[in-house]
Amino acid sequence: MAVAMRLLVLLAAVAATAIGKSVKNPADALAREINRNLTAANLPTLYNNPGLGCVALQYIQAYQGQCSDVGPNGQRPPEASFKTTLADNCGVDPSSVADITGTILACETEYRDARYAFSSLLFKESSTLATLQSSNHTEFGVGISGYEGGAPYFWCVLLSNGTPKSSFSFSDSKAKYQKTGCFSGTGEACSGGAGSLRPVASLILASMLVADEFGLRKSTTRPWRKIFWFSLHLYFTAWSIFLTLVVGIITSPFRFLNAARREKLLEAQLRELQQHYEEVSEKKGDLERRLEVTARDRKRIKESLDQAVGEWEKSIDRLKLLKARVQELESQNVKLRELEEERKSKARARFSTKDHHHHHQQQQQHTQHQNQQNSSKPSGVFDDSMIMEGRGVALGSSIFSAVLSLLVGFIAWEAEDPCMPLVVALFMVVGMSLSNVFQFFSKLQSRFGFDAVALLSFNWFMLGPLVLWVASWFGY
Repeated sequence: MAVAMRLLVLLAAVAATAIGKSVKNPADALAREINRNLTAANLPTLYNNPGLGCVALQYIQAYQGQCSDVGPNGQRPPEASFKTTLADNCGVDPSSVADITGTILACETEYRDARYAFSSLLFKESSTLATLQSSNHTEFGVGISGYEGGAPYFWCVLLSNGTPKSSFSFSDSKAKYQKTGCFSGTGEACSGGAGSLRPVASLILASMLVADEFGLRKSTTRPWRKIFWFSLHLYFTAWSIFLTLVVGIITSPFRFLNAARREKLLEAQLRELQQHYEEVSEKKGDLERRLEVTARDRKRIKESLDQAVGEWEKSIDRLKLLKARVQELESQNVKLRELEEERKSKARARFSTKDHHHHHQQQQQHTQHQNQQNSSKPSGVFDDSMIMEGRGVALGSSIFSAVLSLLVGFIAWEAEDPCMPLVVALFMVVGMSLSNVFQFFSKLQSRFGFDAVALLSFNWFMLGPLVLWVASWFGY
């Protein structure tokens, strides 16, 4: 019974060795935890880049199991190693390596799950969480590994601003084989150092059980010992191969389905890339046409600007010439004013002594001329002032006699009996007006002749009816 139990334990160890390769990838679990946190914070998720994840795994290997170097004061691999050593160890094309915008690393002596590693190791500080939630990143990669398959354990998250699905691309479409650790983005199982020792441990366990059962520990000198160990090793190797084939056959449909699903995803991504390429090509053509139009406009504007600058320079030259001419004219005007002032001062100095004498002579000549005119004027000839005065007297008396005649005539008409005293008074007024007109007429030489004749005729006209009226009255 004890032998059967020990053989059962041995078979379980061999089965665990065969199936141990199919464990889940903890790096993908940590990547899902990161995107879940970004979604909870209403931020866009980041692309899980397998090439960047492999570089993160190589970044861990550069520390060589030294937890003391992890931290802000610890040593870090140089930035240049991302494009040289780290990318080359993963099979990443160096030309596709983008800038690293964030590096978050943690080390622990015990292995932790993804949720604990996220909240308590990698992003327990607010500064590292702010780095993750920054808008400078477009993709990330996760690497997890233990030193030589055991403690201490490292978790590394690399952030980049590269173009998703094109940066950190593999040269041979797949990453190089990594002996230890896991990286995100592939969905493949980890290559753990501890897992690689499981077949050896199982064989040692089986050997110890069989040796303990059959007492082979003490029979080290028997000749069939080597044959036994060889047979036992061959037996368990055959069983391991058989179980591996069985597991492969059982999981092959799932792997085929996964491959088909990935192929469809890749085809969809390829169509998206082709559509994006066509859109970019159209935009490129449009931009080239706009660039040509802009270049022509720029050339035309440059020509106009050169022409305007030339005209401006010519205008500046003309302004300078005009300014020089104006200054020259101003200097000439100043000289002319000085000459004029000098000439006037000389003239004033020369004629200042003769002004009084000359003025006195002019006054004497004017007085003599007036005396000569007065002496040469004949007697009986009246000047204009006397004529105008006589004209005013004659005109006023004529108007007064006319108004008085109308008034007396209206009164006599209304009374139907003429009043002789009024008529006699009117006759005397008209006679006085006629005498004034005669005096005005006697003073005339050639001017105002028409006025005198008109007034004389008017007074004779008024005097005629009055004489007729008075004569008829006396005759009656």
